[in-house]
Formats: sequence, structure tokens, C-alpha cells
Amino acid sequence: MRRSLSFLTGLTLAAICLVWAQQPSDKVLQTFQVAEGLEWRLFASEPMFCNPTCIDIDHHGRIWVCESVNYRCRLRNQPLNRPAGDRIVVLEDLDGDGKADRATTFYQAPEFIAPLGIAVAPNASGRGQRIYVCHSPYIYVFEDADDDLRADGPPQVLLSGFRGYDHDHGVHGIHFGPDGKLYFTCGDTGIDGIRDRWGKVWKTNNTDCRAGTVWRCDANGSNIEMLAHNFRNHYEPAIDSFGTLFVSDNDDDGSQQTRICHVLFGGNYGYWPRGRGESHWHEEQPGVVHKVLRTWFGSPTGMAWYEGDLIPWTGGRKPEEYYGRLLHTDAGPRQVRIYYVRIKGAGFEIDRQDVVTSSDNWFRPSDICVAPDGSLFVSDWYDPGVGGHGMGDITRGRIYRLTPKGYAAYRVVPPDWSSEAGILAGLESPNLSARVGSWQAFRQLPEKRQEQLARQILANEQNLILSARLAWLLIQTPQWSNHWALLTQKSQDVRWQMMLVRAAKDRAEKLEQAPKEVREWVEGLIRPGTPLPVLGEIAIALRDENSVYAKPLIYKLAKLYPGNEHFYLAALGIAVGQEDRTRRETILGDFARQFPRWDERVLELIWEWRPSQVIAHLDQQVLDENRPLAQRLRMLDILAASDGITGGEVLLRVLRHNVPELQPRILQWLKLYLPTKWSPLRRSSDLEAILRNWLTQPELQSSALEIIAVTESDIWLPQLTQLATDKRKNLELRRQAVSTLAAMRSTEATRILVGFLQDAELATQAVHALGRQASPAALEALEKVAQSNNLDLSLRLDAVAALASTRSGSVWLLEHASEFEQTVHAEAIRWLRNSPFQDVRNKALVLFPATKLNPRQLPDIAQLIKRRGDPQHGRRLFFDNKDLGCVRCHTVNGQGGKIGPELGAIGSKASRENLFESILYPDKAIADQFIQWVVETKQGLIVQGILVEETPQHLVLRDANGKDWKMSKHDIMERSKSPRSLMPSDLVQYMTDQDLVDLVEFLQTLKMMPTK
Repeated sequence: MRRSLSFLTGLTLAAICLVWAQQPSDKVLQTFQVAEGLEWRLFASEPMFCNPTCIDIDHHGRIWVCESVNYRCRLRNQPLNRPAGDRIVVLEDLDGDGKADRATTFYQAPEFIAPLGIAVAPNASGRGQRIYVCHSPYIYVFEDADDDLRADGPPQVLLSGFRGYDHDHGVHGIHFGPDGKLYFTCGDTGIDGIRDRWGKVWKTNNTDCRAGTVWRCDANGSNIEMLAHNFRNHYEPAIDSFGTLFVSDNDDDGSQQTRICHVLFGGNYGYWPRGRGESHWHEEQPGVVHKVLRTWFGSPTGMAWYEGDLIPWTGGRKPEEYYGRLLHTDAGPRQVRIYYVRIKGAGFEIDRQDVVTSSDNWFRPSDICVAPDGSLFVSDWYDPGVGGHGMGDITRGRIYRLTPKGYAAYRVVPPDWSSEAGILAGLESPNLSARVGSWQAFRQLPEKRQEQLARQILANEQNLILSARLAWLLIQTPQWSNHWALLTQKSQDVRWQMMLVRAAKDRAEKLEQAPKEVREWVEGLIRPGTPLPVLGEIAIALRDENSVYAKPLIYKLAKLYPGNEHFYLAALGIAVGQEDRTRRETILGDFARQFPRWDERVLELIWEWRPSQVIAHLDQQVLDENRPLAQRLRMLDILAASDGITGGEVLLRVLRHNVPELQPRILQWLKLYLPTKWSPLRRSSDLEAILRNWLTQPELQSSALEIIAVTESDIWLPQLTQLATDKRKNLELRRQAVSTLAAMRSTEATRILVGFLQDAELATQAVHALGRQASPAALEALEKVAQSNNLDLSLRLDAVAALASTRSGSVWLLEHASEFEQTVHAEAIRWLRNSPFQDVRNKALVLFPATKLNPRQLPDIAQLIKRRGDPQHGRRLFFDNKDLGCVRCHTVNGQGGKIGPELGAIGSKASRENLFESILYPDKAIADQFIQWVVETKQGLIVQGILVEETPQHLVLRDANGKDWKMSKHDIMERSKSPRSLMPSDLVQYMTDQDLVDLVEFLQTLKMMPTK
């Protein structure tokens, strides 16, 4: 059966999905590869539920499922796929055979759209529960007092202020911690108007609340506090019984930078701001907490600690060698993982094991939870694609169960919270919901009995995990400090000591105000021999303490810093802080006195802290030739990382001494920061003197030109002209001089460039430079080049490209393209059809339709996916076909442009269906970082492109032709998101059916995986 593209576009999503679906639920198990000794079974599937975004398991073993059938309908102002709304569904295994028998709709409403987090808190009576659900802009709480598995009414708003309604990057992943608090995350859509426990109103900003955040609050929504910030989209927090918190964070699609992070309270995790010359997570900068593990490409989802005994240890080491086991699902590469977490220095390292993988490209694990019996449940979104706010299926979803082999039965006896034995049994459960109910039941015991029972168990219990859960409860009691001796003598285990430091800080709020015995115990740990993770926790606890109290303790901790230990250094940075400048200067003002002698260890402290008094005089140390070169280069990096222009001023002072071994590093930093934070130095007399000196030295002339281009100053026109015209000079240097003229905006600079059009050796650089100048005189010169039949064809094509990068030039090309001969005409039209100026692009599509734009017949996608293609021909289409222009926008293994996503591993992430759909309908699912922005300036210029850089002062858009447009925010009148992808929607017009199949076949071969 054949259909036109226009008809395909009109197909309902559900109809497409029914045709495409890969594996029915009764046959899907054969597609899985499961680690030795484990068994993977299907617990439930459609039609009981579909599209599970997240799950929780209560103390009865019932599975609570959040559905999202209406995913992104509100976001796109489309009719709901299911008008009755999304649901929370409860699944029950009534006969204990390991398969769900009954599905109950707990809640459904039209306004309930794409919930992304759920936590079930049983009532201490043992009957009924409260259910917490993440649903931007709110966190809801539902009541089910009679335990009929139906909401007693509409939900109450627990918290509000989360951006990202119907959006993957809003609030999600909610869980209870061992302290009885709720922990949750919010992605980089941000927050707006959350008031914390100290009265501060939080709003996403460019300083202390950037991008994605981690939060916690009491179960009633009070005492909310932000714990860490500057993630991208960390889907779900996982907190263990000792209070150690991990998240998995998603990268910009194609960057292969997904990561696992240990959350240091107060930490900045480096995602924002985006800018040139900076790594994905900015780990090259001070003040940024590093990841624990890079997991490369993916779409990380659910995460939980495993503190049960049913699943055997298979990490290759003895269990006592590990800190613990962390469970993780990743919907991109379709994997269920166990991370074996070990302490390393002040932080952690991870051994990764992929325990479940699948050859079915529709398998999309979205969450993982631990059941009361210790078995694991994994929800499967089941879809041909993931990410970019897109989905290809609204009818399917699965939940699987992972157990040791032969462990099929699923029988759960809920804790009896009417007895102390039942409460303790629940506290020992590997299931979080059972522990939450037990925690509440314990708190309802008389205070004296709470103390007696906790002390009794702590005195004799060998299970440190259960002891930790009881310790948190004991510390909640009014006379908590009376039990401190018992707690501190319980164990010298690093986990235990870290927990006590955290608990002391949380309970007292300020260590300075803690009971004497508690405060003295914490302070007494600051000594040689204390494990580094414990010292790090103490540093973090000092982050908001009074500077008079904190200062001596911080320096005492700093003097214990062993060197080359990132997480300890990050903790010290958190202790000093960034935002309270007065407190910061009070603490750091004594740095030189505290550290009179410098070594590599002290340099690392300077790097992290950047004390202003030290930075201002660092040139003296840099110029000390008796110091190792590595130390001197490190000091240059410290200067570059410092705030304000002081670091730049010091670098210029160093540069004037003409030390060859230091110049390349200084040049690197000047090129990066003169356009931004050091912009006042572009006109400095020091810089001018340095450049004039360099221009007299042949070996430094090229470096001088690089910096002159950044200054954008016309004072260098005579020198640039002289270099360009001096035929005794190296041709590459002459061409560099011409290219440097592009940065000068004066009419004189344009006149000089026009003159170079007559020089065959320099004409190409002159054309490119005139295009970047984009002045009326420059464009007039380019128009003449484009029209001159007697000039070299490649030069004319360069002129066309330069004209197309400006609005005035694009309008001129529209008017004159028909006058060009075929080759130049075709190039002009190609640029115009991809114009960043919407009105120009629309006119070009009307005036110059593609020769194959007549609708033609294509098979259904369901038929296309069955056809085999030639990947070698597909490769040639990708890299060599100018009409398609794939390589102009996309990078594969280091080759290609940087406009769209990197595709080196796309064959591992996207299904065959998803690849066909992405080519045919690129507007359907657009990842956040590739959304087009439409920006209108006060001068009337309207530009479209993806946002590649944003600072408080400016932003940079990259258009479909790869040109970057830097615009001052002061000049921007309006900015909005476009529903259209930067990728053209008519690419199929340049291909035959078989070309399309061949291209997809090639893309499926791209499965680049990390080597380490």
C-alpha cells in the first residue's frame, strides 16, 4: 500500500504506532540479555496500563504507575490523545505468581498531564496512604484513607513554583530520605517563587540557582531547602540510609556526556552558562563539582539504592569492599545497570555492570524500584524513540521483574505497625515505602519509648544499615544529644561517621549552636587520620556558618588537604561559598598568612578559592623561574579562572616579560576572555604595547594577529595592511592578516578589503572578511563579485555564501538569483532555502521550489522499515550530497558541523522507525538544546537559530548555515521559541525511496561506544 507524504502527515499517532510496534508483550522476553544468575520476567503490560513514566512500590508490593498518554499535548497546544486525561494506576498480583492480575485506576483527570515522579507513604495505622506526585508546576499530594486504591478527592498542592508544565525538564523523581524528608529534583526549565525555610524566595538565575536543582522538604511541604544546583535534567534522586545522595544527569543530546553525580550539599554542578571554549560540564573551572562517572550517550531515568539481600553481589569484589549498590535505568541505550560504589579519597568511584540489555529498540526503561521481597521492578515506556519531547506510541507499556533465577513467586506480607516488632521489621525492609510507614509508626510511639527502643537496638545490632535508620530516628527526639556518646561509639565505619556529621548539622541547623558534646565531637574529627569523606562532610556543614566560627575550622581542614583530591577540594570551596562576598573575603583575607609557603597542594587551594589578595600579586610567583613550569602554568590557569578583570591584568603584566614557555597558555586565555569578562582590557595600553612588540618579531606575528582580531580596534589597520601586502612574508600569515580585518568595522577597513579582491592569493580571505563585516559597502563589493562572470567560480560561490549570511545580502540574492548561470543560481537557492531570516526563507521556497517538490508516493514507514539498504551508499549521501547537507550540520566521529546533534552513536539510541520519522518529520520531536529561537532586535532584525551561548550580557544564535549571531541583550526586543526544527522538513524531496532506506541503514551502523 502506498501513500503520499501529505497523507502520512495526517495519520493519527495511534494508527502509526499500531503498524510499527516491534514486539508483542508475550514474545518480548526473547529480546533481552540478562546477567548470569538473574531472571527477567514480564510482570504486567498493556492493556492494563501504557506509557509508564515512573513507578513506586508500596509495603503490600503493589505497583503504582504514572502514565503519560497525553505527553506533550498541552505543550504543543494539541488535542489530548486521551480526553479523560493521564492516570495513576495500581497493579496487584493477587495470587502471588509474579504476574499482575488487577489494575485499578487511582486517579485520572483531563488536567493531569505527564506526571514524572511518585512516592507512596503508607499511613502509620497500616490502612491507607498518601501519594506524592511530581506534576509541574506543582507537587501534589493525594489521600487514600480507606485503602480502596482510589483517590479520596482531587489532590492538594504541596508545593508550587516549578516551571516545565508538560515538559521532561520540570519537577520529577520524588523520594523519602532516611531523615523523613522528601527529596526531589527539578530540571533546567527552572523554578520561580519557591520560598525556603529561611524566607528566601528562589528563582532560577545566573548565580546561586542555575538550571537543574535538588531540593528537600518536610512531608507537609514545610522547611524546603535547595541542596545543589546547575544540573541539566537529573531525573531522579537516590538517597541511601546514611544520607548519601546520587543523581544521574542528562547531557545535551549527542554530547555523550551523561553522568552520575554524588550530590554535595551546596554544590554547583557546572551545566550553565553555555559558552565558547568551555567543556560540557565546566569541570575545568573552580567551584564546579565533578561527576563520579561518565556514562556517555543516553537518556538516564530511574535511580535507587539497593540495600536488600535477595539480588546477589556480582561486582567482582567482596561486598565489604564496596560502599553500596546503586540501581539505574537508561532509556537511550536501553540498559538496566548496577553500579558498585566504592569510596575513593573524599569521593566515590563506580564499577558498572549492565545487568539487562535488549535488542528490541523499543525497550525504554523509565524507572526502577525495590519491592518488599528485595526483587526489582523496572517500568518500560516502550517506544521507538526517546527524548526531544517526542513519542511514537500511546498504546503500550511494560513492567518487568528482576530476581535470582528460580525465584518466581511474589508474595508480600506487609509490616504490622501495631507492634514494635512489626515496626522494626518494616525499618529493615529493602522497600522504601515500607520503611516510610515504619518511620512514621515509630515516631508515634511515646518519646521515651522511642529512645529506649532505639538505644536497645543500636547497642546490639550488627546490621549497620538498620542501625543508621534507627539513628536518624533517635536524632529526631527532643533529647537527642543525650544519646550522642552511644551513637559515636557505635561504629568507626566511614558511612556511619559521614551520617553523624550530616545528621548533627541537620538537627542543629548550625553547628555553632549544636549541643556542646555534639559540636566538640564534630570539631574533634578535624585531625590527621580522619577519613577524607568525613572531613569533606564537615567542610560542607560549615557552608552557612558564621564566618567567625567557621574560619579557623576551614583553615584547619584546608591544612589537612592531601592534594590531588577533587571532592575534598570541592567541599572546601562549598565551605567558603561564592555568593556572600563579605563572608568570603573575611575567611580568605588570611590566606597568605595561613599558607606562607607554596607547593602544588597550596596552588590547588588557590585555584579553588581564588583569594583576591593573592590573585592580585600572583605575577610575582608566575615569573619566579625557580618554580617548576607546571606550577607556573597552573598559576596562569588560576588567573584565568578568577572573577573580574584582575586576573587579566596580571596576565598582561606577565606577558610583558616575554617568557616564551608561558605565552601559548596566556594567549589561549586572552582569546577566550577578552571578548567577555576582560573586555575593558581590549583597549589597554599594556595590551597595545605587547602587540606592537610582537608584530616586530616574526615568530610572534601570528599570535599578535589572533589577539588583534579580538580587540576589534582600527588602530591596527596600517600594520594589518603592511603584513598583508608584504610578499616577503609567509602566505598564510598574509591571509591571516586579511582575515583579521573582518573584525574592524570602519569604512577604511572595508576599503582595504575591497582592494584585496584583486589579489588572487588573498581574494578568498577578502570575500570571507567582507561577509563578516556585512556593512553596506562590503555587501556592495560582494554583489559585484557574485555577478562577475570573469572571476573564478569558487570565489563567486564564496561571495554568494557571504551574502546569504546577512539579511540585506539575502534580499539582494532573492532579487537577482534568476540572473545567475546554473551553478551560481543553484548555490544561491540552496542558501536561501536555509536562510535564518524567516521571511526570506519563505519567499525562497515559493519563488524557487525544488525540482522534485511535487508530492510523490512513499510506502508507509511500516513498509520502509522492512526494506534493507546499502549503508555505503547511505554514507555517501550523508557526507557528500550537498542538497541533503547532512554533514554540514551533524558530526559523526569528529567529522562534520556543529549545528545539530552529534550522531556517532545514534544507531544505539534510536530505533529504525524513529530514524525514518526523524527525517520525514523533524518538527515532531526537538530536543531542548536544539529548539530554534526567534530573536527580534530593536533595529528590526529577526534571526532564527539554536542558542549556543548565553551570558547576562549577550546571547549567540547559530543559524542553519552555521553562522553565529552575537546579540547584546540590551538590543533584543523579543525572543521566542519556534515550533519548527532547524532541520529542513523537505529533505526527502532530494532522495528516492531507496536513498532514504540507504541513509537510515547507514545511521543504524553508527554505534560508537566508549573505549573506557
